[in-house]
Amino acid sequence: MKIWQQTPLSVKVIGAIAVLLCLFDFSNRVWVATEVNQRATTSFDPSAYSIAAPQVAQDIQDYIQQLASASASETDAEDTENANRAPLIEGGVNVGEMRVRVRAIYTAPGTERRTALIEAQHIEQRSLELTEVNEGFELNNYKVSAITVDSVIFTGADPNERIAIPVFDY
Repeated sequence: MKIWQQTPLSVKVIGAIAVLLCLFDFSNRVWVATEVNQRATTSFDPSAYSIAAPQVAQDIQDYIQQLASASASETDAEDTENANRAPLIEGGVNVGEMRVRVRAIYTAPGTERRTALIEAQHIEQRSLELTEVNEGFELNNYKVSAITVDSVIFTGADPNERIAIPVFDY
């Protein structure tokens, strides 16, 4: 009560006007009339609007048919070729032309030297190799620069080009 008595009259008047404006705004925007007859609605007559069906030019239809037949023959040739090849390993990271997946990282108890067990698969030939690597090992012009507890880091010809491959736990 003391705050109300100490507040200047101008602040009280401005507050009362703000409350009245909020009530007026609410009644005009949010408050919906309860009787359906009072609402202003417009009716939509779809039969009043008609439009011609879109048509594709014959030249474009011929071109699409030509593309479809050409891509179908290419897809058939690729499917027979891909069916004979082994699939790429899941969870691998591309390092140049190889897909690499780290399976495990071992730490030697006496020397604390880390060794990683990686799977490397050539992307085109799909040949898969299981290899133990240490720091300095080179794979497809990428060198193993570090083996951390949970990943192997490859560095390319450019020292800023680094690829970190985490251990794949599948």
